[in-house]
Amino acid sequence: MARQEAASGARPGRHAGLGDRGLGAGLLAIGGGYLAAAFLISEPEGGYAAVGPRVFPVAIGIALVAVALWTAFRTRGGTGAPSSGTAEAQTAPAPASDAVPPAADWRAAAPSALLFLAYILLLEPLGYLLATAAFIALEARLLGSRRWRRDLLAALVVSVSVYALFSLLLGLRLPAGLLGGS
Repeated sequence: MARQEAASGARPGRHAGLGDRGLGAGLLAIGGGYLAAAFLISEPEGGYAAVGPRVFPVAIGIALVAVALWTAFRTRGGTGAPSSGTAEAQTAPAPASDAVPPAADWRAAAPSALLFLAYILLLEPLGYLLATAAFIALEARLLGSRRWRRDLLAALVVSVSVYALFSLLLGLRLPAGLLGGS
């Protein structure tokens, strides 16, 4: 690997941070917008609860902004490796502490993001149970699983369990969709 980089003249890590900075800037924009929207949530007057409806969205927004800043500005450290012209540089492996993490592979993340967008759009018309079961099974396929029966069974178990938790124990209604009848 070091020989290929030395032969091609490419310097490791030269542009490694550009993708992270772009991702961090995008996350910062999303996090800032989310945080601004979270502060618009109204607090009920005379509420008895110490924790209002705004607390968790604000905490999530702050965490998203913090992750965005960390992603954009994390340091990679110097390589400390010998210059590429020496024989030592061509044979010596780079120390593990100086390894640059791989850049994000958007070709792998884009289908998952598109599937999540489809899930959001189909949640109301299909209903929670159908949309979530389909989402979990298809996401498992995107992540490399090739066992459809197991994935469908796991998706159904997770969907029904969460639906039961929300509707029976918490008394909250999730979208019924096609299975809701009238």
